[in-house]
Amino acid sequence: MSLSGGVKRIIDDAIDRIVHVKKRLVINHDYWRVDQFINALPKVYIYDLPDKFKPSHRLSLVSETYFALYDFFRLYCQTDDPQKAEYFFVPLNIIQYQFRNENPYGVLKYLNYFDPLHHNHLLIALGDYSQRSKKNHFGHAYLETYTWLNDFVLLALESTSDLIPEHDIGIIPYNTLSTKPEFNKNKRPYLYSFIGEISHSYLPNNHIRNQMGAIPLKKDIFIASRLNNNQRKELINNYYTQNDYELVARNSLFTLAPAGFGRWTYRFFQAIQWGSIPVLLSDDYIKPFEDSIPYDDFCITIPEKDITRIDEILRSFSPYDVMRLQDALENNLHHFTQTGFFYKLCNRLKLQIKH
Repeated sequence: MSLSGGVKRIIDDAIDRIVHVKKRLVINHDYWRVDQFINALPKVYIYDLPDKFKPSHRLSLVSETYFALYDFFRLYCQTDDPQKAEYFFVPLNIIQYQFRNENPYGVLKYLNYFDPLHHNHLLIALGDYSQRSKKNHFGHAYLETYTWLNDFVLLALESTSDLIPEHDIGIIPYNTLSTKPEFNKNKRPYLYSFIGEISHSYLPNNHIRNQMGAIPLKKDIFIASRLNNNQRKELINNYYTQNDYELVARNSLFTLAPAGFGRWTYRFFQAIQWGSIPVLLSDDYIKPFEDSIPYDDFCITIPEKDITRIDEILRSFSPYDVMRLQDALENNLHHFTQTGFFYKLCNRLKLQIKH
């Protein structure tokens, strides 16, 4: 019996997904070391949802955080006994629905152990905008918020005051972490820099990115969407990497980390990973795990209204101030490893069980 083209594609996609997941689990198991905090691991029951809810690899950059968390829960926390579970993980990557302006509320009928009185169901929220209000929404995606999220614990990249304290957890984007961060001690010709999208048609004219793009450039300032070949060749003499974002950061004392569509920003955590003092320009962003990470020792937070004074502010730091910040940054890099992230997340989840 021959299969139709459509059925064969569905079967092939399912097989590819199974093979991909198994390969990813093996790789991640080799990377992550949880023996140091084995007692902090929460017991998590993972729902097996119908195929129509299973995440795809679209929006691959932001979805890396989803798959990393899914793999971690499956490798180290999973229990098949719902009676022993401290949390219930719903493997739904809701950002994929938000970008299509679809509402996957139909998933609720498959959550057999869901009880709104017990805040123990976990959802991963990777969107640029708040999941709990219409604040700070730009463009054509996320036209409506999901009211049914209110009874779920969100693990959210958009870590702002919209999250419910001691309920939701602001998280670090997984793909800004590494197994062993390196602090480079080479010459850094830029006092401060930003490489990336400076403006977008969906962002209002008074947005921090547009204002940042108006900063007068000097020899020791780099603010642009990309490097040219001459700039790249010059910077590579100080530190070699094929990643232009990393190359600019490793050649900068300070890296500007402005808000984008959301309050959270890759650049803040990339700067830390690449040894450049991050300068956060994102009002209402709450740094993840700030109760256990001394951010103020190694990063600068500047209100967006002071963007016009950014040059004055950063030039006011003495060489001693810069050295102190760099030393603190190097000494705190262990917080920004993959294992360090999972350790903090597990501690927070266990703490919330006790409360």
